[in-house]
Amino acid sequence: MAAKAAMDSLATMAYEVAKFCIETSFVVPGAFTRGTAHFPSAGHPNDEQTTLAYDRINHLLDQVGDCLSALTPPEADPQAVADEIARIVTLPAGSRPARSVIDFVNDGAAEVTELSEKLRIEFAQRLGLGDLLVPTVSK
Repeated sequence: MAAKAAMDSLATMAYEVAKFCIETSFVVPGAFTRGTAHFPSAGHPNDEQTTLAYDRINHLLDQVGDCLSALTPPEADPQAVADEIARIVTLPAGSRPARSVIDFVNDGAAEVTELSEKLRIEFAQRLGLGDLLVPTVSK
């Protein structure tokens, strides 16, 4: 939930900076169980006392990690996220996507992002702020 709140705050910032010709694109990475140190360390606190407090869910976190690893195809490489960022940066001003999802396990992030973006656009238009959806591109 905290990540969603942070993303929503950044999406609001996109409105604020659009008038200054600043485009924003959010790249939403899916789960990468190889090529990063995220899964081996993300589910377990570093201190032993906190780890013990979470002991009842530690096995669940390990199970989720194992299941994600099994679903992850061999071509899933975190480099794909960097490649997408590089691709977006090279797009002409005014044509960059607001959000892009890199997800090799099809966890639903693309569908949630698509719906969220649709609702964000509709809401901005209802507020009369549709002009803030696309940055003003200076010529």
